Amino acid sequence: SEDLPTPRTPSTSIEGDIEIRVFIDADLEVGDDVSDLKCDGSAVVTLLEGSLSLDKYPTLIARGDTLTISGTALGFDSIDLIAISPKGGGGDGLNPSDSELEGLPPGITYYTESTSGENSRFLFEIDIQDGADEGKYLLFILVPGKDGIYGRMGTPFLLDGIRDRYAGGDLMNLAGKTQDELEAILRDATQGAVGSGDIVKMIEVEVAEGVVRLDPIEDVII
Repeated sequence: SEDLPTPRTPSTSIEGDIEIRVFIDADLEVGDDVSDLKCDGSAVVTLLEGSLSLDKYPTLIARGDTLTISGTALGFDSIDLIAISPKGGGGDGLNPSDSELEGLPPGITYYTESTSGENSRFLFEIDIQDGADEGKYLLFILVPGKDGIYGRMGTPFLLDGIRDRYAGGDLMNLAGKTQDELEAILRDATQGAVGSGDIVKMIEVEVAEGVVRLDPIEDVII
């Protein structure tokens, strides 16, 4: 068996069909011209562009509940997720204790998950603190392009790139940024770069106080 990593293996950087040819005892070296040689076996494989898709997700969730985001990321080993509070970096986000672990201000929460299985499935389960800001959160689910790095930052590590390029070397400097400003930073750092192949999905989830609402009940005849 032989692993041919894409897109580093020649001819595996664009979509389409390619032929794999195998030679037995041909005494070949890397770079040799084999166009005129008869192969001992061959197969055609179709190369597809990597993709990111999300399953159905809740648009309204209560404080104290667990937010679940799942989906499929074909061609990717890991997925990044950043959630931004309605009050921006200085707010009380989904879970400030998770923010602290990453050196982020409390209004920004970051998670990363690996994909698994042949279908490259992923799952985020985020516990929302009881004191989380109420209102509309922006959640960004991101993967770098096929070059393996995020567009404008030259690194596969999202937080490292944001820290060095947009936060002056300290992620806590993002505490004064509004939600709109943080959205602009994320888009500029990824899809905003010329030729970027990064994939970014943004969803909105509203966090509210837990309540019970009953649908109208018709009169009942005794």
